[in-house]
Amino acid sequence: MMQQSQETAVGNETVPKGQLFVLGDNRRYSTDSRHIGAIPLEKVIGTTNIVFFPISKMKMILLRIIASF
Repeated sequence: MMQQSQETAVGNETVPKGQLFVLGDNRRYSTDSRHIGAIPLEKVIGTTNIVFFPISKMKMILLRIIASF
């Protein structure tokens, strides 16, 4: 049996190109894309070092530092 999609601030299926759907780490109480919509990539200021879900794809991410002088 197929589950029915939940409607979010982004819609119910596709995140627009150039944007991210973000979830907080405390999903019951986080204000995230389910409430405020997708986040434009140019608004993202952080990075990640670890991917831990799905567990089968857990990995460390090496940072590339690009400096311009």
